[in-house]
Amino acid sequence: MGLTHSILMIVMLTSLSSIFALEVNPTHHALPLDLTSEEYQHLWQNHLSSLGAKALDDLEPATRESIDGGEKLALWLRKINEVRSPERQIRLTSSNTRGGIPIDSPSIYGPKQISETLTDLKSSLPPALTQVVYGTSEISSSFPGNEEEFIKHARKIDRLYQTAVRWATSIKPWLSWYKNAKARDVRGYYHLNKIIGLDNKLQNFSQLTIDEQNILKQHLVGICRNARHPQSECEQSFVGSRSRNQVLNYKNRYWANAKNTWNSFFQITNARQDVEWTAHNAQRMGVDFRDPDNNRIRDFLKDNIEDEFKFGDWRLEMAFTAGGSGTAYLEFQPNVTPHVTGGNVIVMDANAAIEEYEVAWTIRHEYGHILRLPDCYVEFYDESIESAVNYQLDITDLMCSRAGNMNERIFLELKRAYFRD
Repeated sequence: MGLTHSILMIVMLTSLSSIFALEVNPTHHALPLDLTSEEYQHLWQNHLSSLGAKALDDLEPATRESIDGGEKLALWLRKINEVRSPERQIRLTSSNTRGGIPIDSPSIYGPKQISETLTDLKSSLPPALTQVVYGTSEISSSFPGNEEEFIKHARKIDRLYQTAVRWATSIKPWLSWYKNAKARDVRGYYHLNKIIGLDNKLQNFSQLTIDEQNILKQHLVGICRNARHPQSECEQSFVGSRSRNQVLNYKNRYWANAKNTWNSFFQITNARQDVEWTAHNAQRMGVDFRDPDNNRIRDFLKDNIEDEFKFGDWRLEMAFTAGGSGTAYLEFQPNVTPHVTGGNVIVMDANAAIEEYEVAWTIRHEYGHILRLPDCYVEFYDESIESAVNYQLDITDLMCSRAGNMNERIFLELKRAYFRD
């Protein structure tokens, strides 16, 4: 299938630069792990617009076919929904399909995995579906089989599409940066921190089984990498420590730094100055926000944000004001991936209906950044397996995952940063 079937959308080049900050140094939280299909479509079309034919020439065949198939599926869904009533629209996501990428079960992807998944899909999908999405059959306003089965298969096609676009637009162009980003892989600290009697085990390391030694070594080398030492240096240092029976010293040498790396995904820095939360009214935290002068948008903001940011009897209240240069505000731009820029501006896609579930969730997450809460997910390229790896530190947390919500952790961090006696 050719790109003549692709969704042709013109996306401003500046939208991608706002997502990645600087091309040579995108921030680790630049691209959320659980974007919508529409957001991935924006990324792909932007990639094409900025690189032209080179964007296609550099793609692995299976990656390109996976992207083309996903684009054709999007066109097919659009044509199907054009003849269906609003309440009968076919959608691939909802509040019931929210998932997550647990730290214990990371997403691992790259050209090898994309190719294998594509092969499996093409052999398992109903032939009529395969011939449309990955073949030359034309799309129509109908679909083969029943609706439930069609949606189940469409989700698999769309998931592969998202993975292929992410590889092509986010990882591959900045591969060197993502190799260095492995220093923020906190799985070593996470696993070691859960082990009861860890120090005693490390003190008697030589008495452990070989399998247990290998697992501990992997985690220990991981916390060494958190200190931004090269993999080879960390492994060599571990071998020396083990030979001298000083494995516990090896762990202690890097433990504080590894803990700080973990905490950096959760702690507020550079707290806002326009937050009011005092003992005088301990159940209310007021935050200024520039009035959008639009009742629909004002209600959208207030209903979503205040509904999310509450815990027990405590509530956040948005104080809509004329605002000044340091006041947070909402801005709409066409075909952008939602994000916060400059610490005060929530940028949302002007072409996305604010009534959509995904939009409602996104504004809640992005407002968390207005409160200076960081993202708590990780993505890097692992040279040892020649694949990208990503995961969320807590899939129940609003700032980590689209499956997450406001929780006690967020409440206590907000209290630490903003409550005043």
